[in-house]
Amino acid sequence: MQWRRGFSRLEIDVGQGIPVYGDDLGDMKLRIVVKNRRQTPTQLRSVTVSFPNGKNAINQAPIAEKPLPCTLGPFESTVFLWPYREMAQCLREQGFGGRTKIVVLVEDGSGRTHRGSDKIDVDAWALD
Repeated sequence: MQWRRGFSRLEIDVGQGIPVYGDDLGDMKLRIVVKNRRQTPTQLRSVTVSFPNGKNAINQAPIAEKPLPCTLGPFESTVFLWPYREMAQCLREQGFGGRTKIVVLVEDGSGRTHRGSDKIDVDAWALD
């Protein structure tokens, strides 16, 4: 299928992580790893977290290895982090509870959207 050769192929892994700063642990983060699975560079335009009601949580300044827009070289990856408690609180404010599925949308330089997903335990992490 030669016609697909020009398309980017991004793999999106979503999960939780706690950054380590020397001997200190940071706060829980929503961890998004974007991997370029092609032999050619791919541009990333945006990373957005979408809630079940269709609303998007766009954080203008996520913690990122590379600020957006950026280019991933062949087989290169980059990491984006969002405060986990902040995401859980946003979900709670919109009426969600329990383990709620979120979808991460990554737009590449050609305008294609790539998706990854995870569940956030709103009841355990949102402030009362």
